[in-house]
Amino acid sequence: NNTADAFAGNDTTTISVYGGLAGNYTLDGTLPTGGTNFATWGALDTALFLGGHCGAVDVFVNPVDTIQEQITIRSYANASAQNYLYLHGQGAIMSVLPNAANRHLLRLDGAKYTLVDSLTLIGEDVTYGYGVHFIGDNQFDTLRHLTVDLSAITSTSSINSAGLLFSGSTSSTSTTGVVASNCAVEHSSFLGGPGGGPYYGMRMNGLTFGAGNANNRIAHNKFYDAYNYQVYLNNCDSLIFVGNEIARPSRSSISTFYGLYATGDLERSLIDGNVITNPNGGSPGYTGTTYGFYLLADAQPGLENTFSNNLIYGLNSNGTLYGTYASSAIGNRFLNNTISLDDQTATTGSTTYGAYFTGTGTPSSFVNNIVTVTREGSGTKYGLYINSTAAVDSTDNNVVYVNPVSGTPYYGFYSGIQPTLFDYQTNTPGWEANGVSADPLYFNALTGNLRPTALAVDNIGADVLTFVPNDYFGAARTSTPDPGAIEFIVPNNDAGVFALLNPGKNYCPGTGTVEANIRNFGLLNLTDVLIDWEINGAPQPQVALSGMSLAQGQDT
Repeated sequence: NNTADAFAGNDTTTISVYGGLAGNYTLDGTLPTGGTNFATWGALDTALFLGGHCGAVDVFVNPVDTIQEQITIRSYANASAQNYLYLHGQGAIMSVLPNAANRHLLRLDGAKYTLVDSLTLIGEDVTYGYGVHFIGDNQFDTLRHLTVDLSAITSTSSINSAGLLFSGSTSSTSTTGVVASNCAVEHSSFLGGPGGGPYYGMRMNGLTFGAGNANNRIAHNKFYDAYNYQVYLNNCDSLIFVGNEIARPSRSSISTFYGLYATGDLERSLIDGNVITNPNGGSPGYTGTTYGFYLLADAQPGLENTFSNNLIYGLNSNGTLYGTYASSAIGNRFLNNTISLDDQTATTGSTTYGAYFTGTGTPSSFVNNIVTVTREGSGTKYGLYINSTAAVDSTDNNVVYVNPVSGTPYYGFYSGIQPTLFDYQTNTPGWEANGVSADPLYFNALTGNLRPTALAVDNIGADVLTFVPNDYFGAARTSTPDPGAIEFIVPNNDAGVFALLNPGKNYCPGTGTVEANIRNFGLLNLTDVLIDWEINGAPQPQVALSGMSLAQGQDT
């Protein structure tokens, strides 16, 4: 205005501008921070938090440098599918001592478009440890090829430890919240050990109806040796939980085993192709209760969940045993699962339940499954136990085989004990009209090969292709599928080694007799067979057997 400024105090402003990151960087504690290297995660996190992304950021960890700080990955400006953060662990080890204030090893706190690969995370504290912790509104993050070792933990407090945790609190495993969406954890191991481990192998907490915890994928991981709950799901929407191994093979200090426990709301989720086995390997003779699935979770109408192609077997226990337990769990389809409760070393008087349903669970169904119960001991054994008539809509096209040498066996329970399949069919609303009570003749249950071989159960399943298009191994199903998790073909001629009887694991030098069981897995009677065998790779004289007449499933 051609006059002097009346007040000069507002003529100048100052801002701090931080350069964003883009390109390749290293995380190497053997070198100082400078150029493209960061000596600590804290320095890298600060640079990202202040400057954000100017492009994709790839960080390569020095694989021979042990990281000795906890890692928190936050929300960084301008992150996107193109402007990602990729932490290449390259097999490096992170060994840290969590505490009450900071319980995590690796925390994702509102991270976006982050990928972490190939790191080993070791917690050194005996009380605290959240191996991987999702908190805040994490989106489109992927973790893969991680090993999380929390075997140092001896505390049995439920709030102090979890291998993989989705929680809205930094100091509690059970706080619900907006935790993650469209995130994945794959091909990783979450471990305890003989002397200890986390209380939870995994715990996931969303909000009601799964809000804030949607479209996540937990796939092909191992959850081993948690104290109590191996996997705990609370309020999940559209969860993909597939191909995981759940076990407690070596821990000696244990409590009730829950393989997969679901509560709250579970909607539009797929629980497929998982293995639950060896719950009490570190405590032989354990007399506490063991559950494969324990389900309380509900789905709204039209948002049902599918439990399919899961293998539950090798549940070594001398206590009460449930393959599947569901209590007022609404909206769950149990399709093409295999439950083998066939522990021949058990000496218990406790009860065995192949599949147990109680409360009000409709709409739910139990179709195309295999349930075998030949567990030893003097206790009562049930295949299907329907404790209340509204617990499930129907059961059909299942193979239920209850035939122990000892104890009291019943096909099932529905408004009273049903000793046989015929009794069950007669006293239910037409259920199991297409069911079979026959030995599926697993190829080798002792080694976990639960492929059926019996013609009596071949292709007896109902058409559920909409929900189960493939089997456990990815083989295509048909409109007349095989029951259980694994599709199979019965050939005319199929002889196989069922068991090696002698020598055992230990032997003394000298001459001994080699003994094995040969089983007929084929349709036709087995009359003769040629056996080729080796010792330490050296071929031995061929053995010819003849004059036999082994029907399918028989061995000699």
